[in-house]
Amino acid sequence: ARLYRRKVCLSAASQLRRCAGASGDPAKAKQEAIGLKLASELCIYESSVDLNAAAENAFRKCQIAAGMGTMGFAGIMMAASANASMPVLAGMAAMALANTYVVLEVPRRAMQAVALKQVERLSLLPNAETDGEILSDRAKQLAATESLQVEITSPNLVRRLYLEPAPSAWQGARYSGLVEDKRRSLADACKRLHVDPEQGECKDRQLLDAVLNLGHVIADEQLEIRPGIEGHLRIPSEGAIPAGASLKEAPLPDADQYEPPEFAKSTPADAIEALGKRSQFMGMALLALGGLATVKHLAKGEKMG
Repeated sequence: ARLYRRKVCLSAASQLRRCAGASGDPAKAKQEAIGLKLASELCIYESSVDLNAAAENAFRKCQIAAGMGTMGFAGIMMAASANASMPVLAGMAAMALANTYVVLEVPRRAMQAVALKQVERLSLLPNAETDGEILSDRAKQLAATESLQVEITSPNLVRRLYLEPAPSAWQGARYSGLVEDKRRSLADACKRLHVDPEQGECKDRQLLDAVLNLGHVIADEQLEIRPGIEGHLRIPSEGAIPAGASLKEAPLPDADQYEPPEFAKSTPADAIEALGKRSQFMGMALLALGGLATVKHLAKGEKMG
């Protein structure tokens, strides 16, 4: 029994030493345990990329592509008018209308989805009545913070994340292996976002890196469509929030079934530019096809004449 009590005491002492830090300095351990306290909102990152301008330029290309596609279908219909029946011509007209919808509306919705990835502003919300000291080791201080709220502003959406420390195995039966905790961490969620400190204003790079790599889990999330914004990235206030907007319900990046969407493989600005170029290429292809059909039709008419 004496030997058993000695083992228990040694185990408790080793746990206390781990809590006090590897150096065994109680003062240092106390400093590391001080969480971040904010009495007001703290903005730590603001992007300088104008995604609305990129979307406007891309949509202009889509409009030009829609016009070229309409002209192409008109040439095809003119070439087929001599032999085609009315139902066939009506079908071609329907295809022209469908092409206009695909070239204009589909890229617009894709742009709105791409904009969900762009982070225009990232800030920490108040969690205390008075401000506390920001320590030199930002990562350890954030890890010691019990309650943390992060606001992530995209061009068309505002996300407010309520974070809490990731549970340990000894914190109750729920997290002891009986029930798997599948809540997403902030670090996992941020892998689905685009933050580029080189193209924005970042007053505290260490704090930004600590937030983006924080292991706290997302306990709750609020999504709000940004009101009052204009342009093609605007989500209708009466409409539904696009699928994939939630970071809390996002698939884990290392999950077997997770496959990043196409727009997630490049920056949002590059992805929007690519959408405009793709629509423009489709319009040029239809215009060339319609022109070729028209030339053949005219040449055939001259031979018959």
